[in-house]
Amino acid sequence: MKKLVLPISMLLFFWVSLEAQTRRMDNVVAAKTYTSENQNETVQPLIMEARRQFRVADFEGVLMTLDNAIAQEPNSAEALAERARFKKIIGMDTEAQIDLRKANQINPYAANIYGYYGNLGLLEVLSVKPEASVYKLTDFQKLNYYYRSLDQEMLVSKGEEEEIGNIEDVLMAIENDELSIAINWIDSFFLKNSNSATAYDLKGLVLRKKGNYSEAKAAFARAVELDPLFAIGWYNLGQVERNLGNYKSAEKYLNKAIGLEENLTKAYFERALLMKQLGKKEAALKDYDMILKLEGKNYMEALVNRGLTKKMMGDFNGAMSDLNKAIEELPRQPELRKNRGNIHLLLGMPRKAVDDYTKAIQFNSNYAEAYYNRAIAFFILYDKVSACADLEKSIDLGYPPADQLKKYFCTW
Repeated sequence: MKKLVLPISMLLFFWVSLEAQTRRMDNVVAAKTYTSENQNETVQPLIMEARRQFRVADFEGVLMTLDNAIAQEPNSAEALAERARFKKIIGMDTEAQIDLRKANQINPYAANIYGYYGNLGLLEVLSVKPEASVYKLTDFQKLNYYYRSLDQEMLVSKGEEEEIGNIEDVLMAIENDELSIAINWIDSFFLKNSNSATAYDLKGLVLRKKGNYSEAKAAFARAVELDPLFAIGWYNLGQVERNLGNYKSAEKYLNKAIGLEENLTKAYFERALLMKQLGKKEAALKDYDMILKLEGKNYMEALVNRGLTKKMMGDFNGAMSDLNKAIEELPRQPELRKNRGNIHLLLGMPRKAVDDYTKAIQFNSNYAEAYYNRAIAFFILYDKVSACADLEKSIDLGYPPADQLKKYFCTW
């Protein structure tokens, strides 16, 4: 066989080292059992020897070692996936596909976890549930929007301060799901102000909270009909249109809100979410950039959401930069740790991923997704004992995908 030569960058991308930095102390007894009972106990050292040979460019040795591993354990999905990946790297595409099919028949998760498909494969098995925007309008900001609209409606005349003060109670009632209190005030307000854009807008908020999106849409539409300069009304109309799946209308109304009030941060967040749903991730990034320009470069909510958007686009280094800044400000936030752990894993740094997942679990001991993703990091590090212990914990916490992984990886 001719000696094969590959770029160093490709070598680094495809291979990770063996030793896990974090190992659960309570698995010592299980580890001893694993060593003696695991049917692949002779395969794992051979896989690791093949990786060592790859790092020193002994490609003939790699293939011989992997052939030996599969000869000893023909049903090792890990070894088959490893050999498939190596054959793909050196251009043996047909042979790689044969190994891949065999691996998938034995364990449909092995090729994804052990790197045949690279980052895209890991994204298939990681817990990367869509993250809702963590941005939330403060009570002060909410009141400010509505006070201004009341000013426009000229309802701030003497004797009506009590009506304005009730706005605070209405917004708090909506926030706390005390919708009957909110609607009673709104009905009372309508008796005196039947053409109030603010009242229609607040009514729309109540209806949206109830899940009556079509009725909420009608209320918001009436609000902006009465006051075409009512930016928060256009924003609410755009949001409910997105809820209804009317994305073109949603974009139109959100653009209208931003055109009327260019500092309306809330509208930029909503439009960024819409852009991601439409697959326009570059446009979403621009909205997050604008929020950071308006609110400051360390504005947590925008940093986090921009980082997650960059991850969706495959810009893992950019995502890492944003999440690092966010974690500096919120070091004990478990979701941030889990998301950065995902990025470490996608960048080929499983030990650092384990560290982040472990921190996430320390901050939230019931974080099922963090246990699940740490299990995947342990699998990549060939630490099956710790991986299967984490899957068991994730199952106990009610995360169904962990049960599927356990069935394929932890039946020794």
